Amino acid sequence: MLVNAFEKALARNFNDDRAFSHVIVRDRLLAKTLRLSAQMDDPEKLNVRTAYKGFLTKNLTGSRCQENQILKDHLPGYIGEVNEYLPEKPLTYEDVVASDVKGTAKIVPYWRSANAVRLMKEFSVAVQFGKPAADATKDELERRVGPFLESLNSWEPSGDESELEVFNEKCVLFRSIIERLPNGDVKKNVARHYLSFLNKSPIQKTNFLEWYFYVQKFFIGNDELFKELIEQVPNSNFKLMSDLKKNLS
Repeated sequence: MLVNAFEKALARNFNDDRAFSHVIVRDRLLAKTLRLSAQMDDPEKLNVRTAYKGFLTKNLTGSRCQENQILKDHLPGYIGEVNEYLPEKPLTYEDVVASDVKGTAKIVPYWRSANAVRLMKEFSVAVQFGKPAADATKDELERRVGPFLESLNSWEPSGDESELEVFNEKCVLFRSIIERLPNGDVKKNVARHYLSFLNKSPIQKTNFLEWYFYVQKFFIGNDELFKELIEQVPNSNFKLMSDLKKNLS
């Protein structure tokens, strides 16, 4: 039943070249599919890998962004990888040429608003703990991090700042300060504020993939802390991620 469900999930057509490209390149869906199929018997293993190949061609031959267009004399690495694991009928350029090529991405520069510049300066002050963070006392860490955390929590879009822009910038700053803090109460407190921000953010509904990217990044590097804090910050998506890892362990 699980294998059939996974094969049906792979049959998805994104109709969104950027989301599809992220999944196959940055999220390395092929590697995950191969790890999963390696635990199966031969017929099921082949079926799952064939389903991945179909998923690839379905999305590659649809409408694509100009910067993701595949050139005839240069097939991307992810095509070579799938051909390596399914060599019976390797994919060629004709199998993956796009039916339509759209325009290029609109680049939106970040860290340009007065608020963003101010928060970056406050971040620089907060991470200069005076001594290696691991050797700093709890009081020293709180004295440095507290004002920055207060400013970060109160930052809301204003002027020409978009909600998505501020969301991304806040996530980067939260992640950066958490990575620099030693394990302990101060780090746990900042992480709790970060999860609370993610839990309440409307981006969870309006742009789920972008929201999920930051949740996943925090979860991968702090799984035990994540598991502890989601009891205090209930969210069905948080719980699903934690339960999934527990069941696959």
